[in-house]
Amino acid sequence: MTGHIFIFFFIFLYGSIHAQQTPKKPADTQNMDKTPQDTLKTKEKEGALKDIIKYNAEIQDHDLIHKKSYLIGNASIDYTNMNVQADYIEIYWKSNDVYARGKLDSLGRVSESTTLTQDGKKYNYDSFHFNLKTKKGLADNIRTEEQEGVIIAKRVKIKNDSINLMRDAIYTTDTYFKERKDIIPDYYLKTNKIKHVNKKSIITGPILMYVHEVPTPLLLPFSYIPTTENSNAGIRIPRWGERANVGFFLENLEFFWPISEHLDSNIMGSIYTNGSWKVDTQVGYKVRDKYSGNFVFNYQTLITGTKGLKGYNKSNNYLLWWNHIQDSKSNPTLNFSANINYASNKDYYRNTLNTTNISNKSGSVFTNTSSSNVSLRKNFEELPMSMTLSGDLSQNFNTEAVNIILPNLTLTMQQRTPFQKKKNMFLRNFTIDYNMRAQSTVNTNTNQLFKNGMFEKMITGTEHNFNLSTKTDLFTYFRFTPHMTYNERWLLQTIERTYNSNQDKVIDRIRKVFKAFSTSNIGANLSFTLYGLKKISEDGLIQAIRHKIDPQISYTYTPDFSTTFWGYYKSYTDKDDQIQTYNIFENGLYSAFPRHLSQRINFSLQNNLEMKIQDKNASIGSRKIKLIENLSLKTNYDITKDTFRWSDITFNGNTTIIKNLKINFNGTIDPYKSHIDNTDTVNPKAYRINQLGSFTLRSLWLSVDYSLSNNALKKDKKDKDPYKKKGQIRYEKFNFDEDNYAHYDIPWQLKINMTYNYTKNPLGKIATAISLILNGNISLTPHWKIGFNVNYDFINQKITNTLITFERDLRSFNMNFRWIPVGGYSFWSFYIGIKAPLLKNLKYDKINLEDVNRNSF
Repeated sequence: MTGHIFIFFFIFLYGSIHAQQTPKKPADTQNMDKTPQDTLKTKEKEGALKDIIKYNAEIQDHDLIHKKSYLIGNASIDYTNMNVQADYIEIYWKSNDVYARGKLDSLGRVSESTTLTQDGKKYNYDSFHFNLKTKKGLADNIRTEEQEGVIIAKRVKIKNDSINLMRDAIYTTDTYFKERKDIIPDYYLKTNKIKHVNKKSIITGPILMYVHEVPTPLLLPFSYIPTTENSNAGIRIPRWGERANVGFFLENLEFFWPISEHLDSNIMGSIYTNGSWKVDTQVGYKVRDKYSGNFVFNYQTLITGTKGLKGYNKSNNYLLWWNHIQDSKSNPTLNFSANINYASNKDYYRNTLNTTNISNKSGSVFTNTSSSNVSLRKNFEELPMSMTLSGDLSQNFNTEAVNIILPNLTLTMQQRTPFQKKKNMFLRNFTIDYNMRAQSTVNTNTNQLFKNGMFEKMITGTEHNFNLSTKTDLFTYFRFTPHMTYNERWLLQTIERTYNSNQDKVIDRIRKVFKAFSTSNIGANLSFTLYGLKKISEDGLIQAIRHKIDPQISYTYTPDFSTTFWGYYKSYTDKDDQIQTYNIFENGLYSAFPRHLSQRINFSLQNNLEMKIQDKNASIGSRKIKLIENLSLKTNYDITKDTFRWSDITFNGNTTIIKNLKINFNGTIDPYKSHIDNTDTVNPKAYRINQLGSFTLRSLWLSVDYSLSNNALKKDKKDKDPYKKKGQIRYEKFNFDEDNYAHYDIPWQLKINMTYNYTKNPLGKIATAISLILNGNISLTPHWKIGFNVNYDFINQKITNTLITFERDLRSFNMNFRWIPVGGYSFWSFYIGIKAPLLKNLKYDKINLEDVNRNSF
């Protein structure tokens, strides 16, 4: 008992002496217990902490009288979900306050920051005060990483364990700065106030963008930056810029609202200094393993010219778009999909509010048509059938024509082989397939769409198609394929045509009756393959040539369905007492069928020509070259015709004789002679003569493509890299030789396309068109690229289109300049934008449309 009292007395005495001899704290840490209440707001409260405080340090001093502890050197504290690592830590047990400071250098500045880790989130400070119970505090010089970015602030007020209020702060997504490879970011956003919600978002006051520490004109009144992959409601950064026809603009100021787990929406607004504006709304939905889609409605008011002056125009345009995709996992036998795309008129795509990428020739500015489709597809498990019910709408912006097909029902039977188990090849290969289509369609225009009288023009019909075929071998080498096609069409109206002598005109009367007609044809194909091999020399450069020929002969018989036997044609007497025949299904959904007996023999010939040459680098000492990959010749002979029984000869083919050189061609040849009658010198006439022998080339299209690159010109790609040392200068990567000189193989590409068009009409007039397209790029440095696209018309001897681009990778930025000096859209644009997806809308985009020729479309 005496020993315990002695130990207790010794500890008490040591604490009292130590409290009197403890060295003074640095000036910024003295009187921590007297911190003003309006700063930390840590009013003392009775009660225990939630957990045990675990601490450690190289040196530990405890002041039992003042209830303080001093941790010096590699100090750490662990409490609940928080960990503190610092060079110096004070704990005031009475108020549960903690002070932490980083390591100081010889000048008294913090050289190693203190680290606070909370819920897996790490913060670096020079120093901070923190209350363990209220989770409130103050900190100096914070650095924290948020997903793709870094925040640095001079002063921080810690509201709780998830919200920090910061002053004099910057935010950047520079990866080099984030990885501490550079002490100065190449760009940052500077603001006086930031509200940082841990793992959710960054909300700022007025924010100014700096590039390489130079302020830019890009000033925003506020910004909202989400810092989590989960969707959060808020306002996203708009895009600033200038365009010649609309002035300065603020585009895509977006409000994003995740309505629920499966539904989100956003509204984007854009304003322009010439008075134009637009609103884009989008609602997206997704249910995992079931379906997903988007609904979009955009409305625009476009103003061109100056009010009160000639050329002023104001137009309102809109776009309605709905896309729905069903996941195949939800129902393998029933699928619903929709793709509705309807615009008020062509100006929606071609106005200057949407032509932000005119240099892209595949852009929407060149849109002339649009189509919409809604379909429901059903696969029957017990039957080899599938059914599709759909509705279709198509627009032509040039003619303003609108075509609607509603409903459109299709029933398809999979190809069946009913005699598959038979030993006889003719029966075993017998196949039958069937499909049916029923639809109603109406042709109207934009002004009459969905108005009274539109559906009165609707016509309806049903079509049934049967196909029968089989195949067998004849004499081992020949493939014989007979086939038969039967089509039947049902219509709900016919016409009755008469001549009214009182009105002196032909009158068509629509008869609403059910009427059916059928057509059919039969035929057969005979094909075989021939090989020709010519060995030249085993030791020479050319060793052999092989020619493969695939001839095919087919016969097709089609009856004359215009005879009275079928009843598809009727007649009336015109005003000259002449009998005229007419098709009773004219202007119906299905009205076309053969009017003449046809017995046609079709000929086709496929050719492939290869050459085997010596190649020491090849594994077998030789390699093959395709001289002609495909050369196809086709024509037909009609037995039933009295004259001109032979059709034109068509040909097409392609080859790659030299590596990277592609040649494609096609054309037509007229086998008959022709005669030109020059009696009328103003309007001479040409007549074909029913005599073979001319074989005049009527048309020819030839395309030659050749591509080159720095890699293609390397003699031996298998050679080892001569540069063993690799490194970088600033953030550009180079190869270094033995003398430590940097080397960079400048990559480049060049594509050459030459197109030749030739036509010759019966009068012998020849028209030609020759164009050259040069497309290429070169990277002078690892992050610089210059590109070009030039079109030259040899006939008119002028450049039809030129696009020149300059692109620069600025580490955290992308910058490009595009220029089209000639053509329908002469323009230039300058763009600079941040790469990080979080700040993808933070960019400057200036477009200058110089000479807009809308008639060029």
